[in-house]
Amino acid sequence: MAETKSSTPAESTNSPSSTPEAEEPLPYWLINVPKDQQPAACPEFLLDISDRNKAMINLPQADYHVLTWSEVQELISKWEKM
Repeated sequence: MAETKSSTPAESTNSPSSTPEAEEPLPYWLINVPKDQQPAACPEFLLDISDRNKAMINLPQADYHVLTWSEVQELISKWEKM
């Protein structure tokens, strides 16, 4: 369940929408693309991809984690017990 905060005057003036550095989220096809290489429009080959593929592309590089062999074994062990 999401946690909600009560708004105070100090919080409302510092909300992301009122700060100059707040940016709208990037579309899935611009994630992990350096600003100087971002195309003006979505490349044609990415227009009709599946939602599953969009979710994979939309993962910021900083959030990506390659599993170690022991982590893979642990996951498989859990799946086998289901």
